[in-house]
Amino acid sequence: MMCYRVFMASSVATFFLGIFVFLLGMHLLPGLAPATLPVVALVTGITGLITAVSGFMLVWGPGVRA
Repeated sequence: MMCYRVFMASSVATFFLGIFVFLLGMHLLPGLAPATLPVVALVTGITGLITAVSGFMLVWGPGVRA
């Protein structure tokens, strides 16, 4: 059950992080876009890996019926 919570939290975090970076880097502070976009892209990539691993654990977990 913990993998489900990690999967949902990382999916939501990726979505909101992407929206925040888009608004911050492109509209609110366009001068900081060269610095904020690569850093947040790295964080989003790490969050995507966490989402993928927890998703695989959900699908291939021991309690899943075929």
